[in-house]
Amino acid sequence: MNDFERSVGYRSVWMNDEWPSKTELQQLPSEKLAQLTRDYFDYELAEILRSTGEWHWELDEDRLGDIASEVAARLSDSQEGWNDLYTLLRTYYEEQYRTPGKEELQAVLNSRARHEILVSEIGRG
Repeated sequence: MNDFERSVGYRSVWMNDEWPSKTELQQLPSEKLAQLTRDYFDYELAEILRSTGEWHWELDEDRLGDIASEVAARLSDSQEGWNDLYTLLRTYYEEQYRTPGKEELQAVLNSRARHEILVSEIGRG
């Protein structure tokens, strides 16, 4: 097992501009490729959310599809491979990410409002 194979796992993938080569990807067992795909999707989604300040449930379906499509394209070398990874990511998103309930969302918004009030009071004092 090389360094690349050892690095593949939940949140252990180095995330930078250097995506693995097609050769490295072809040598991965399918379960490791699936985990790598999910890790890259999480990373790409997090970067977009960080840059926009949005929550994941605020993104429209087209934008989520674009993220899944880009990750699948970078990690597959065939249309069949792309289809498999794209489907995996769409299912992963639906199962792992959730939209908060009304009460939970209100609690988050109230918490943000309290934080903003405290920050403004500290700034005055």
